[in-house]
Amino acid sequence: MGDLIPASPEKRTLYAGFDDSNHIGKVKAEIVVGVFSFFSDDGIVMSHPNRRKFIETERWLEEGRAYRCTILTGSQLTDSRGKYNSTNLPFAAPYLVRRYLASLVSKERQEVTGIRLYFDGRITDEHVAHLRFSFKDFQDFDVKGFVKKSRTGKNRKSSKRPVCPEVVYRADVIANSLFKKLQLGSKVSLDGLIEDPLFVRI
Repeated sequence: MGDLIPASPEKRTLYAGFDDSNHIGKVKAEIVVGVFSFFSDDGIVMSHPNRRKFIETERWLEEGRAYRCTILTGSQLTDSRGKYNSTNLPFAAPYLVRRYLASLVSKERQEVTGIRLYFDGRITDEHVAHLRFSFKDFQDFDVKGFVKKSRTGKNRKSSKRPVCPEVVYRADVIANSLFKKLQLGSKVSLDGLIEDPLFVRI
């Protein structure tokens, strides 16, 4: 990947990637993460290592990116049939984006004229309509979904390298890291995560 290219200071596009922890187990919760960047390279679709790079992601964030997270529990996790709710990411995304934009100073917020929303998984027309309505104040707007690991070959095995924008890959790394910390009972408790300033209550 080439050098990171910040967008124009007069007109900036926000690149946002979303993923969740994909687990409903001992910890009855789903962590949803939104990653935010103004670097155009972070919106380019490319292949990424299959192994999640946690330490590298921490350094990557420190170079001018940010994230927000939330937790979905109970009826938020499943649909009326008790199955995993595929609308979790599109549902949570507007809350995370708005909270991030609110954290910017007024001048920075006014400079954001475009928004790109990139999701792990397929995005339906219904999802797009919901997100378009949620961000109707942005004329420059785009939504895409990425199936990071497609199944190919005679045995329908998953491809080893996820293919998606950088912001989606990093959202996956962060969501997985936060969930593992909760699951393993480390210093980050469920209550502690909720009290984190990067947490968004829905």
